[in-house]
Amino acid sequence: MDNSSTIHVHKLDGCRPTPLAHYLKALGILRLVSEQKDVTARGWWRDDVFHLATRLNDVELETFFLKEYIPTPILSPWLKGSGFYKANDPGLVPIEQSEAPRFKSFRNGILESRKQLNAILRADSVIRSIKARTKRNKTFQTPEQRDFLAKSVVFQTCIRELIEECDILNQLMGGEQKSENDSLSEEALKVMQKLKNENISAQDKSNKLKSELETIESLICKVEGKTSDKCLSKSQADKLKTSDGYSRILGLAEREFAELKSDLIVKCKQSWRGALSKWFAAAVVIGDDKKPNWPALLGSGGNDGNLDFTNNSMQQLGQLFDLKSPDGISRPVAKPLFELAFFNVPYPNLGKVKIGQFSPATAGGTNSSTGYDGESNANPWDYILMLEGAILFRAGVSRRCQSQKLPKAAAPFAVHSSGAGYGSSDSTDTAGRGEQWIPLWNQPSSLHEVSALFYEGRSQIVGKIAEQGTDMARAVARMGVARGIQQFERFGYLKRNGDNHYAVSLGRFGVNPRSHQDLLDEVVPWIDRLRSIASDKLAPESFDRVHRACEEAVFNCTRDRHGHGFLSLLISLAIAENRFIQSPKFSAEQYARPIPCLDERWLHVVREEEDSVELRLAIALAAQHGNLKSNEPSQSIRIHWSPIDGNYFAKGESGLSIGPEQSPCGFDLQRALIAMMHRRLLAYQRGAAEFIPLELSNPNAGATPEDIQAFIEHRVDDARILAIARGLMAIKFRGQQKSAFTPKASHKPLGGLALYSLLRLAMPTAPIRLHGHADKYVRCNPTLFYRLSNGNVNAAVQIATRQLAASGLRPRLRFGVGSPQLGRRLAASMAFGISPATTARFVFALTAPEIHSDSQRERVNA
Repeated sequence: MDNSSTIHVHKLDGCRPTPLAHYLKALGILRLVSEQKDVTARGWWRDDVFHLATRLNDVELETFFLKEYIPTPILSPWLKGSGFYKANDPGLVPIEQSEAPRFKSFRNGILESRKQLNAILRADSVIRSIKARTKRNKTFQTPEQRDFLAKSVVFQTCIRELIEECDILNQLMGGEQKSENDSLSEEALKVMQKLKNENISAQDKSNKLKSELETIESLICKVEGKTSDKCLSKSQADKLKTSDGYSRILGLAEREFAELKSDLIVKCKQSWRGALSKWFAAAVVIGDDKKPNWPALLGSGGNDGNLDFTNNSMQQLGQLFDLKSPDGISRPVAKPLFELAFFNVPYPNLGKVKIGQFSPATAGGTNSSTGYDGESNANPWDYILMLEGAILFRAGVSRRCQSQKLPKAAAPFAVHSSGAGYGSSDSTDTAGRGEQWIPLWNQPSSLHEVSALFYEGRSQIVGKIAEQGTDMARAVARMGVARGIQQFERFGYLKRNGDNHYAVSLGRFGVNPRSHQDLLDEVVPWIDRLRSIASDKLAPESFDRVHRACEEAVFNCTRDRHGHGFLSLLISLAIAENRFIQSPKFSAEQYARPIPCLDERWLHVVREEEDSVELRLAIALAAQHGNLKSNEPSQSIRIHWSPIDGNYFAKGESGLSIGPEQSPCGFDLQRALIAMMHRRLLAYQRGAAEFIPLELSNPNAGATPEDIQAFIEHRVDDARILAIARGLMAIKFRGQQKSAFTPKASHKPLGGLALYSLLRLAMPTAPIRLHGHADKYVRCNPTLFYRLSNGNVNAAVQIATRQLAASGLRPRLRFGVGSPQLGRRLAASMAFGISPATTARFVFALTAPEIHSDSQRERVNA
């Protein structure tokens, strides 16, 4: 067989999804092999290891990287640390002076960059000359720097402007045109207006400007007797730094540098071609306003803080290759480091390589090793190849068109930070550089296919580009991503160890369909609005906590393959809504809204997750409604916890309108249920309804006797019942459909529920329907409930027996006693809805009803 047609599969144990440096290294290997040696090469991920299929065998792969590899010119002349602004830079100059053919494209890139840098270098030298005056070591200002500064446009412009303004002030103080403002020059009028704005006299302003002029002239030793050619003392240097004149000229110089630097980036984009343009597309995106935007993957256009990625990469090339040799041959250390980088073959002597945000575990810093601080150790091959791979993360046209709402310009699979969904999440994480979700694919793919994946690198959710971490999680859970991706590794560019940014792995998300994901579409816009409100500078800290809890719950819903987590999400939403109510003025100013009405399918989902007594009782509470005023629509019991007016909060002069109907708000479950019953009974007494206005929206949603007994006997978690019910109240309950509500049939004796059953029959919410017999109409006496809620069980029972007897239901139970605590618990239990079947069961178990045929049906009034 011809060896040229043999495909060799290399398992690259040194290339794994985490840290980010090793993932990018895998992309760099695939790109370089494909572009420079074997266009048929394929790469894929299996068991968290990158695999490379190529015609190159082990020896040929090693030979290629050690002897033939041509480094991509990775340059960022717009950065001060790039090497272009420093004489004899140890990274840039050796490559610039190298004669090796493999560095030709690098040399050409440096030459092309220098063509654009002349004006910027002059502006930078002006800044350095100004700052050098405050140094207290060998970098103190030299005579050459003073001469250069004196001849600079910045210095001369600053002096001229100060002199001209002083002349105008002298003219004003001379009184030549004191009463003839109309004849003043335009410049003089501006100075007069400036004096008024600063609330300063012309004389004081003149003295101030003269002091600034003297300070600026001292920077070039022009002021006799006040400056010298010797280093300043610390106090003198500090005084100079804080002076107005120093701030004026330094600010002018820095503004000029920034403007030139901004123009430089645009010029680089226009003139760079080939490999240089590929690097530019990954490091910088120019917006419609001609201003640069920085994809988070490469920091601020190729650096992070004081670490310049491009200059560091050039230094690492010098560690691996002899730049002075005619062929740029590899150094002896390059081979064992290659084996470590590609195949994870141990090598003990790693150099002190700063790898920055790409590998937090090896970046060094406090508590990163034995002792107080650790060194940053990394393989030079890792650093070089990760930047070679980062070039694939360039912005695509389709992505750029929508970059207005996206973080960090248009980076593939980049979204805003959600600050949730991982263990170390913190509220400050949302202020980081965003997130990037890197794809893992399990099918052999060519460089062209992988490049297309990143070029189009985007995800959609409900027809919109994903903008938040939660959006990306939802898109993955619904397979709204590019085909062929098996998993995503989620990275956040977060601040850790002070102000340093690190690419921190936040978890793995499989691209598999999850159940019920469309339900999230109903609440995510509300959570997005909550995020906006929580980010307001006047927002209480608690708003941020509840928002993060909601986003955490959304992540949990997207992670579980069966779609679990929706119950926790409902609870989190209810807590957040309650937070709005607790800050009525702020919430009204922010146009906060209550949780939107939710589809009844939420009930099906939460019942699939949990079948607890607490959940069933919460449903029996939340699924009730009734008329609070005659001739008006029926009101859900939600009105008692939230001041709702349609789809909005009701508002008053001082914020949200917290009216008397919201009396249960802020109470524990027992007190809240009693308060709610008081409100419903008041409506009943006003004639708003024929029965207590607490009708079940779905008759099958009622609580079972066993659940009621568990509540009365304190065998339930009251706080959880209320938390669940608050979320369920947002659901639109629809009529007679059973599905999630069908109660379990029970034929157990009522036993300890006899007292509750008797009292419940005397407080009906609808006619008592007896199958095959005439309905029974029992009129409620509100005094019964008031006695019960005050703890007088015996009085309540006496009223109940009289009411039932008068309605044709002769109670078998005549007396009842109990503690005041039991009385209040019984009163609270009346708030849970029960089904007509349960009511009928109580009738036949506890009374001897007078049975009438349909023709004899009559209403019995108490």
